[in-house]
Amino acid sequence: MFKLHYDKKRNCLIGVYNGMYSREIFQACVSKIRFAIDQYECHCFVMDMRQADMEPSMVNFKYCYTVLFEAGFDETWKKAVLLSPEGYESVPDIQRMSDQPDMHLFGNVNDAAKWLFG
Repeated sequence: MFKLHYDKKRNCLIGVYNGMYSREIFQACVSKIRFAIDQYECHCFVMDMRQADMEPSMVNFKYCYTVLFEAGFDETWKKAVLLSPEGYESVPDIQRMSDQPDMHLFGNVNDAAKWLFG
């Protein structure tokens, strides 16, 4: 299941993904994301994947980045992906291997907020 809402206080879109992760399901979220991009004037996005049933991997990370970019989250957007602490720790080199400076992975909310909002 995917829910998307706008945090007016922080001027940020927040997507929450729960349950089984698949590329097909993630791709289906794009229509909601595209609608929200057109509706709100912000350049900050959080994808909360802490409750997603998935294996964090560089392949999944690159795929999510590509889908979000195609949906309209270009390099002018700061994008934070929250993983469970276990998921984040299972791939310690994933952030270092990433070449997308506008999208980072985090294992806790505080680090993500610090990066997004300074």
